[in-house]
Amino acid sequence: MIGDNNFLMAYSHVAHDCKLGNHIIMANSAALGGHIVIGDHAILGGIVAVHQFVKIGSYSIIGGQSAVSQDIPPYVSAAGNRAQLYGLGSHRTRRFVKHWKSSLIRLKCSIWWFSYAHRNGG
Repeated sequence: MIGDNNFLMAYSHVAHDCKLGNHIIMANSAALGGHIVIGDHAILGGIVAVHQFVKIGSYSIIGGQSAVSQDIPPYVSAAGNRAQLYGLGSHRTRRFVKHWKSSLIRLKCSIWWFSYAHRNGG
């Protein structure tokens, strides 16, 4: 099952029973084994091989010429032969934190306004 608005470049391969989310980018010659689950907005670099039954989290980035044999958590960058985790995907994490902060600020303002109105009989 392949989601919407994905970009699969030349010679990329999706094997049987894979579940791909939305807005995924698979660069040239990226190959997925069977039964793989990839979350939304993930990026797989060129010549990436993903072993069967692996789960790749949303907003994760896999560097080029990597071999992925274990699950990759969301919002993480990974690369290398037998891919290792290299920290958070910075530009995507900033966008998520910015949205989270603005939601928190709106919540604090709503709570303040409710308590202010309640104290003043409004």
